[in-house]
Amino acid sequence: MENIFNAKDIKEKLKTETELFKKVQGEYKDIVNHLRLTLKGNVYDFMFNSTNKREHIVVKEMIQNLDKIKKEVEKYLDEKRQQFNRFFFLSSDELLDLLSFQDDIDVVADNLKKFFDNIF
Repeated sequence: MENIFNAKDIKEKLKTETELFKKVQGEYKDIVNHLRLTLKGNVYDFMFNSTNKREHIVVKEMIQNLDKIKKEVEKYLDEKRQQFNRFFFLSSDELLDLLSFQDDIDVVADNLKKFFDNIF
């Protein structure tokens, strides 16, 4: 997802979601570092035996925030599909790749085949 929120157009159109993603990403890194340092990477202990309920709350908030981000990204993709109907021929992942890497000619060329007949 990091590549998605590094794209210029997406950053401009989804400012709130970009900031929210950065927050979730930072929290994720903090939790992973905590797991690595204190629990020696034992995810089971973290999820089921940890006495630190704050981390559990943070994980639930991260999931809720990721759901919000996903909904807004889907709205953004729908808007793009309304602007250019041929985008309906691409899956959401393919369209995100195309929009995220629009300066990469190889990614654009790979996707052109899918929405224009008789190209390549």
